[in-house]
Amino acid sequence: MPTEEPRTLPPEVRRVQILDAAAAVLTERGARATTVDRVAEVAGVAKGTVYLHFESKDALFGALRSRYDEDLLSAAAEELAATGSPRHRLEAFLRRALALHRRRAELHHVLFHEVGGSEDASMGRFRILFAGFVEDCVRAGDFDVDDVEIAAGLLLHGLHGMVVEFLHAERSDEDAAIAATVSLLMEGLSGSAR
Repeated sequence: MPTEEPRTLPPEVRRVQILDAAAAVLTERGARATTVDRVAEVAGVAKGTVYLHFESKDALFGALRSRYDEDLLSAAAEELAATGSPRHRLEAFLRRALALHRRRAELHHVLFHEVGGSEDASMGRFRILFAGFVEDCVRAGDFDVDDVEIAAGLLLHGLHGMVVEFLHAERSDEDAAIAATVSLLMEGLSGSAR
């Protein structure tokens, strides 16, 4: 006798199910045409169930964006905390960030260009992560910087800018461009440019 999926799933499982459905609908239809009705239909739940987890369509979009940011932040933290030289860790971070963005290019476009909203919160969290990385590298003697916060901002905005550049330009020399980007950042942070 086949077993049926329980009608009542744990809230965290149901939430993920709704977010996955919202991501699918959002990339298929765009922000304006996405409705809670359609998200509920794709998730296989009642519309009221969506509203039990998210108070509005905007809250649903915000949760999707938070999940997107959290995935990237988690990957960044993992790469920056790995063993190896700072150069190796920054190159690994840049490659992984590009891979994550490319896998979800449509979702990224809709969340960050159609839905709108400020990037301040997520950029602030990245700045803290990069500040910790810079502090660790200064203690290890790899970086020679006077101001950790400025160095963290340089890393954050330099790498973010290159991710945007790589995503919008077809490059046959991506590995060389990643190495060149990280080399420029390393020169500024290691004190060799002084």
